[in-house]
Amino acid sequence: MSQLTAPTHTVVDNIPLWLRIREIMKEQGSSYSLTAMAGRLGMSRETLRLMLSGEREIYSFELEKITQDLKIPLARLLQEDIVELKPAYAILIDQGRLEEAMELAKYRESIAIGLSEKVFSSASVAWVYFWKEEMDTAKGIIHEALAAAEEVNKKYAFQGVLTRVFVVFLNIYTHTEELDKVLGIVERLKPLLHSDPINMGVLYVALAKMKYASFENAEAKMYMYKCLELFIECANRDRIGRAYINTAIAEYADRNYEQAKELLETGKEYWENDKVRLLGLKELAKTHLKLREFQAAESLIRTALRTESFEQLMDIKASLIILLSRAAGSTSYAESVAMNLRYPKQARYHAYRHLTLVNKQEKFLRRGKSAQGKSQGRIPTKRFPLDKNF
Repeated sequence: MSQLTAPTHTVVDNIPLWLRIREIMKEQGSSYSLTAMAGRLGMSRETLRLMLSGEREIYSFELEKITQDLKIPLARLLQEDIVELKPAYAILIDQGRLEEAMELAKYRESIAIGLSEKVFSSASVAWVYFWKEEMDTAKGIIHEALAAAEEVNKKYAFQGVLTRVFVVFLNIYTHTEELDKVLGIVERLKPLLHSDPINMGVLYVALAKMKYASFENAEAKMYMYKCLELFIECANRDRIGRAYINTAIAEYADRNYEQAKELLETGKEYWENDKVRLLGLKELAKTHLKLREFQAAESLIRTALRTESFEQLMDIKASLIILLSRAAGSTSYAESVAMNLRYPKQARYHAYRHLTLVNKQEKFLRRGKSAQGKSQGRIPTKRFPLDKNF
């Protein structure tokens, strides 16, 4: 780019400069029509029209006149004033400092001008709500942003803003497992994510869940492995840790318990997020139980209950305690969950269900033993899916 030529895009959101100027003009009102503005700038309306439709380059001296006419600093127009916010925001999210990340996102939203920048900033706010797991709020914001992004893309063919909104939309609805919402954008997303391995991986997770819903388990597991490969390539530790858990769950569902255990043991080093670590430990305990490694399961669960913080994660704590009942061969642990109102209703239901199944199994086995003296036939042992619900 020549020093005489102005930048073609903004430095943070990569918004085409001509589009950025047009959107700000639109917000400024009728005094910023092409005719009125061309008159103040001392150029023909046609020249300005060509500049602001991307058909003619904008020179630096022309951009300076435009910023003066719009009464906006050049740094604000080019987004140079927020260039340091983007990496700081990403670091805060990676570190789990979500309140600080929200402050940055809200600040950016407060200074945004032009429709495209406002959509990008709204997506940033929705992204923080996603990580805070305030999904209803995140959904409300991203739906408004999606409508605006569709408008920009339809009118000006700017896909960048639509891609960003789609990515947040994809993550939210994959997490909440509202896969019908994701299905509506899958075909539009695929070509947009070829150079974005992290979000292509998220798309694979969504596709895997859709395959599970239609009982196509082999294809679902294939997508989970594809996701794991992508995340390993892009070296995102949090995503890698989650992918190992998802892939292990797929192997567990296929009764490949040794393979599931191996994946979880490999993924342990990536479980830096508290919730991810606890979910991984829960899945590892389940594989130990399936492999009849009861002492290993009991040791793992007791260590986790003693050393981990379960604030805001009482559902996972309840699941571990119910699994401890199986590992230790005592119903007292599941009873402690069932009778404690501090645990979520769903967790208490799972505890009651576990106790009910254990009771039924014991009654069945007792009945079988008492009938052995009366019959020479052999009563088969019935298996109950004690870990089906957690």
